[in-house]
Amino acid sequence: GTKLFLLGCKGGDAGALPPGFFAYDFDLYSRDLSSPGPQTLTQLGTLGTTNFNMALGGTDDLWVVGGAAQNLAPTAVSERGVALQVTGFVKSMIYRVQGAGTASTTVTARDLNNGALSSTAPIVPVTFAEALAQPTDVVVYEPAPGTYKVYFTAFGSDRIGVLSPTSNPDPYTWPLARIAVSPVSSAPNAVAGPRGLALKYANGGAPARLYVLNRLGNSVSIIDPTNDALLSAFALNLDPTPSYIREGRKFLYSATLSGSGFVSCAS
Repeated sequence: GTKLFLLGCKGGDAGALPPGFFAYDFDLYSRDLSSPGPQTLTQLGTLGTTNFNMALGGTDDLWVVGGAAQNLAPTAVSERGVALQVTGFVKSMIYRVQGAGTASTTVTARDLNNGALSSTAPIVPVTFAEALAQPTDVVVYEPAPGTYKVYFTAFGSDRIGVLSPTSNPDPYTWPLARIAVSPVSSAPNAVAGPRGLALKYANGGAPARLYVLNRLGNSVSIIDPTNDALLSAFALNLDPTPSYIREGRKFLYSATLSGSGFVSCAS
């Protein structure tokens, strides 16, 4: 297309309480490069307080992953109130932005650790084994009409999330699967820390592959996006990280050491 999108990593929340606490809420900037003459930069808020990455689908849906801090949530009236937020003091979020860069933009949001089957139902936290903490990257897989999957990393959970949107406008009805990634046995790392994704479509007889960069494990995992099978993983060479740092990273970054699995110290 002819639109340029810029994602703001750090944003406010104009809808937080008390009203007007955050006047700043600019998450997504867009510019139409096809417009003649001076071009206007438009802004969109209502996404996360921390936005990590975005990916554009073939239907022009823009997907954004990140976190939404809960320190100004209506029920977070004290430090303990923040700590007791049902799905964590920072929610792990995915957003679908339809009509991005137009006057009729619609944002659909889903808390990845809320297992409720409706956006209007009470929050039902997922189990520890299903937690998806701190999404940092996202890609869209559309090999053919009717097949549409959104992959994202859960950096703090050592998992890849797989969201399959349907025609139902409620995102909590969409199937959400999980793929576990683990540290490579040949490398002395306590956690994998999946951080980045690269998608390769099938081409010239070579099959489609989803590559996962595990930042903390210094490795790459390979997934078959046609069936979401984890095929293999290999360690990268020449990791100079001292062993005491490798062992200590889990205490900062891993959500598996928290009670719920929803947040880590790095959240």
